[in-house]
Amino acid sequence: MRYLIVAIPVLLLSGASAVAGDWWTNYWTDWHRNNAWMEPFVYPDRASVCNFNQLQIAKGWQLQDTLGDPHFEADNVRLSPTGLNKLRWIMTQNPAQHRNVFVQRGLSDDTTTKRLAAVQQAAAEMARGPFGDVIVSDTPIPTTPAESVVINNAWLTTYMQSIPKPVPKAFTGDAGSGGSGSGGQ
Repeated sequence: MRYLIVAIPVLLLSGASAVAGDWWTNYWTDWHRNNAWMEPFVYPDRASVCNFNQLQIAKGWQLQDTLGDPHFEADNVRLSPTGLNKLRWIMTQNPAQHRNVFVQRGLSDDTTTKRLAAVQQAAAEMARGPFGDVIVSDTPIPTTPAESVVINNAWLTTYMQSIPKPVPKAFTGDAGSGGSGSGGQ
């Protein structure tokens, strides 16, 4: 029994020192984290902003370099003159790292395959050496239907014609309002 009475406080004190040691270590770890709070998060935060900007730039180039419905003939076997001009521009005027050509996916896989073949053939004929990749894109090109353009132009023309033309008043030459004042003194 004596041994039990002596053993219990010894066990409690040894366990308390272990808990206290963990607490003390955790206290200083937390203290250092709190005093260096912002530094660990600055670089990942900056990287996320740069990555977002790079992603926007890449998507902009993709949108600019996409050939879609208006750039192909009706049968999707050949590029239209507009498509040839755009392809020539992409291959000659874009910076070298942005010379990939994106082809908008067609309504069917057959249409997409024909478009890819047409672009690859035209690019091979134009290129003086290796050229960028020809990639299928699901991003739609921004276009405006011709009917919408005609309606907007008609409305704008009507609106501009409804504005009254300014008519300047003729100079009246009224002598009483002259500004040449001769002092009456």
